[in-house]
Amino acid sequence: MEDKIEGVVATFIDVSERRQAEEKLRESEQRLRDLVSALPAAIYTTDPQGRITFYNDAAAELAGRQPNLGKDEWSMIWKLYRPDETPMPRDNYPIATALKEDRQIRGVECLVEGPDDTRVPILAYPTPLHDVTGKLVGGVDMLVDITERKRAERRNQLLVDELNHRVKNTLAAVQSIAAQSLKGASDVERRKNL
Repeated sequence: MEDKIEGVVATFIDVSERRQAEEKLRESEQRLRDLVSALPAAIYTTDPQGRITFYNDAAAELAGRQPNLGKDEWSMIWKLYRPDETPMPRDNYPIATALKEDRQIRGVECLVEGPDDTRVPILAYPTPLHDVTGKLVGGVDMLVDITERKRAERRNQLLVDELNHRVKNTLAAVQSIAAQSLKGASDVERRKNL
């Protein structure tokens, strides 16, 4: 009462449960990072303005470089082209469209050009990301290399073209034989010969 301290009250709070929960959360986040890093598909995330915030090893390999996090916009890729090989403006990249229109896009075929000017066919799967209130907080894009599929499609087309050529040649031979068989014969005789 006379401005003198007569005692101290100490309160202790057990924070072990909170620390365990935080440790479990860190472990879960690490497992997720490990999982995404191990995927063979190129995956990267952006903020709402399209700046790169995360990428896995496959994305860096496909791009042929390490992106500048927080600065590179819309994609880690040097250049994208449409399947007809016309250049795609950066603000029309699939991830840009997904973020601007706030909609999921599935399987857009593009050609990725790396720093060495090689082009790789891919399918892009950009998806907007939202927080619990539904606010757009960024996007995630998965790029799947379809080089082997394109090679198989070309091989199949070559086989079909060759088969068509051979069928046409066989048909021409049959038509020639039929024409020779029917040459100068009467109708009854033509049918019998044919």
